[in-house]
Amino acid sequence: MLLKFATVSALLTVIPGPNALLVARNALVARALALAAAAGTAAGALTWGIAASIGLATLLHRSSQLYEAVKLLGAAYLIYLGAAAIWSTVRHRRNGADEAAPLAPEPVEDGAPPARRSPAAAFRAGFVSDVLNPKTGVFYAAIVPQLLPDSFPVFTGTMLFATVDALVTLSWFAIVSLLVARLSGLLTARVIRIAERCTGTVLIALGIRTAVAEA
Repeated sequence: MLLKFATVSALLTVIPGPNALLVARNALVARALALAAAAGTAAGALTWGIAASIGLATLLHRSSQLYEAVKLLGAAYLIYLGAAAIWSTVRHRRNGADEAAPLAPEPVEDGAPPARRSPAAAFRAGFVSDVLNPKTGVFYAAIVPQLLPDSFPVFTGTMLFATVDALVTLSWFAIVSLLVARLSGLLTARVIRIAERCTGTVLIALGIRTAVAEA
């Protein structure tokens, strides 16, 4: 039961998407930021598990209006993150930063220049991005009932699945964090800012695609 669910969760997690982009974006600046974003995404998975255990995910699955509302909120948030990523690099350059110097982390907000993003902001971005993805809720509503034995308590089983999903998510994105962070150590600040703009553009594109996609 758990192995089957973990396999499905892993297959869906490794597919590139907004969460992977958020983790990679933060890993370009600092590994700690990427791990914070990964932890936020895992916390979002646990939140959806709680929602599924009390029936909210099923309600989302059955209500097209609710699904559409969550989907549009998620799309707007992706567009906001993408625009913030692009604007932060523009503002950083206007402030006269040295393009060849490494980026030294300073703890402020996510909309600030990439060098000044805080772990708390990275965690929040990962969490909100996952919570505002209605497909995660539909995943719990559609998959969990099929794998959960009839004799097993719904709340306990759903939370067990959610914990497995969160651990799979955290493990995979931790690997992504380490790989991208190691690569970023070979890059100049200018190249990192270009990569920031690219990820920002892709996040905006994903947000637009999410907004116009059919449920």
